[in-house]
Order: sequence, then C-alpha cells, then structure tokens
Amino acid sequence: MKQITKKQNVNNFFVTYVLSAFGYEFIFFIMTVHVYDITKSALNVSLFAVLTYLPRFFSPVCGAIADRFSRLNVLRIIALATSVMLFFLSLVNNISEVYALWFCISIMLTFIMNVRGTLIAEIIPAEKYHTGNSVILILLNAAKLLAPLIGGLVVLKFQINVLLYATCIIYIVTAVMSCFIKSEKINVTAEKINPMKKIPDGFKYIKDNNYLKYLVYVGVTWRLFLGLQVSLFIIYVKTFLAGNDSQYGFFMTLIGLGSIAGSLAGPWLAKKRKNNQIILWGLLIHFTSFAALGLIKNYYLACLIVMLSFAVFYAALVSIHTLRDQSTQASIRGSVYGSVLGLLTPAGICSMLIGGYMAEKLGVALVLIFAGISAVICLLFITYLLSPFKNNIKSSIDDGLLYNSEWSNK
Repeated sequence: MKQITKKQNVNNFFVTYVLSAFGYEFIFFIMTVHVYDITKSALNVSLFAVLTYLPRFFSPVCGAIADRFSRLNVLRIIALATSVMLFFLSLVNNISEVYALWFCISIMLTFIMNVRGTLIAEIIPAEKYHTGNSVILILLNAAKLLAPLIGGLVVLKFQINVLLYATCIIYIVTAVMSCFIKSEKINVTAEKINPMKKIPDGFKYIKDNNYLKYLVYVGVTWRLFLGLQVSLFIIYVKTFLAGNDSQYGFFMTLIGLGSIAGSLAGPWLAKKRKNNQIILWGLLIHFTSFAALGLIKNYYLACLIVMLSFAVFYAALVSIHTLRDQSTQASIRGSVYGSVLGLLTPAGICSMLIGGYMAEKLGVALVLIFAGISAVICLLFITYLLSPFKNNIKSSIDDGLLYNSEWSNK
C-alpha cells in the first residue's frame, strides 16, 4: 500500500507540473498574438518578451520565500493568484495596462517555476533523480510542442477573453491538484523568520559548492552564446535556408521531438557513463552542431542536425539537473535554484539583444558559427581549469551529500 501511495504522489506531482507548464506556454503564445493584434508592432512584441523574462531577476526572492514557508502552500497560493490576475487581464485592452498586469503575472509564473523545480527533489527519491528529471523534461517539451499547436487552432475561433478564462481554469486545477501532493517536511528554523535575510544564502551556497559553481559556469556559457537561438532560428530558416512558414514550423517541431528523445535517453546514458562525462560530451556535440548549422545550406540536413543536436543536449540536461539536485541541501533548495536562475538571466538577455543586432550586421550564418565555436572554447576552458571533475573527483550522490554536510556544519 505504501508503494502505491508513493507512486500516486509522484503521479499527482507530474500532473500538477505539466498543467502549470502547459498553462505558461499556452498563455505566452496567446498573449504574444494578442499584443501584436493590439499594436501591430514587432517592437511591442519584443518588449512583451522582455517583460516576461525580467521577473527572473526576482528568482532569489522567490526561492527564499519558498524555503521559509511550505513550498506546496506557496505553489497553491501563487497558482490561485495567477488565475485571478489573468481574469483581470481579460478586462483590459490598453497596451500599458496589459504590460503592467503581464509583468505581475510573470512574477507569479517565475514563482511557480522556482517552487515546482525544488519540489522535484523532495518528491522523487534520490536514487531515481535521473528518471524523475527525464520525465519532467519530457513533460516540459510536450507542453512546448502542444501549447502553440493548440493555441494556433483556438486563437482563430475564440476571443482572447475566452482563452484567458480557460487559462484561469488551468491554474485553478493546478492549485487543486497540488493539494493531493505530499512532500517531505523541511525544518524551518527561527533564523528563517525573515526570508529576505536568507537571499544571500543561496549565492553563498553556490560559491561554497564546487559542483553548483561548475553548473553555473556551464549554464552561463549556454545562455550567453546560445540564448539567442529562439529569435535566430526563424531568420535562419526563412532567409539563410530560403524556407517558408510551414518549414519553420516543421523545423521547430523537430527540435521538440529531439528534446523529448534526449530526455528519454538521459537515464539510460546515466547507467553507462558518469554525469560529468555526459554533460561534457553532450554539450560539446550540441555547441559544435550549432556552429555547423551556419555552414549548411540544405534544409533537410539542417533539420536532421538540429534534431540530433537537441536530443544530445537534453540527454545532458538530465544529468545537469540530477547533479544539481544531488548537490543541494533540501532546506535551501529554493534559494539556491532561484539564485542560479538569477545568475543566468543577464546572460540570456544579453544574448537575445546582441544576437539579433549581430545577425542584422553580419548575417545569421556567421553568428551561428561564432556562437557555437565560442561556446565550445568556453566549455573546454571551464572543464579543464574550473571543473570539480578535473582531478577525477567521483561524480556520485555521495559527493553531493558530502558537500551538503560540509556546508551544514559551517
């Protein structure tokens, strides 16, 4: 009976996770179309995307609050608050009011992203982190595939208000489903009365933990040199490869399918190789293939390479998330994960802004080649000079637990 209860608990978490992930992808797609319909301006759509991304700077605050209070209670409250704000969003049409409300909603969505990330390591047993992270990444990529597809169909048939109401219901159901999840209780000490005072602890924990520092270096490299890919791919397909809208959609679909395939392969690879080996070779192949796209003029070959590239990347991402979960103490996960996201956000924003500018000046092919090669060089530098694995330090749960213990005794 106990085994069935645990399985049901994990399944309830997966359902809650995919609902919140789908809700985010769906409403982002719908609102992008809505903003363009209101303004008829690509610049305003770009501003909308920046407003979606900026609240990630608040991630350390979100994490500290999640560590101070029950993470499940925070998830329920924030999901309901998101639903209420989406309802108010359906009442406004002025673009300034839309921006203001969306910024607040984006803060709520960042909260949800942080909390559900920390809950993974609490609900899934440590020995099944690879499998758990694999399932989570599959669900996330499935949401990314389905949300635009469904959104594209319904946006033509229903008014924006109806779609916003539907998203409200998604987040209400998310809050309800979270009530059927049980997680291990994390002790809250008297020191945590004011969560704002705990914000620096996430950054300090990363500084003191060589494994997390390594993952931050790797993450910044990926965000800085490949964060521009979302805005670049449409230019790459439609100009460099002379494709049409349908071919661009097929190209992006293959990225999603490759990501799901890689997420499935991640746990299998983890049985054959150590985390650090999977991360290094997976990212090297991904970065190299990114540069290779700038040399390929054949659409179908580019499709094959990009699908394989993202399959390898997501296989590595399973090990990245597993190493992160193994190396982080349960009581401070929210602050640590929020701090990591906060550290990666500036690199992502710079990549999007600079990448678009360079693509206009130098051409998309040169940007892809430069970004891919630069990422490879940085990754090799990090691996051989800054990585905790450079001296053959064993990659295992024991390493992470040792670090947790050392940090706890400070």
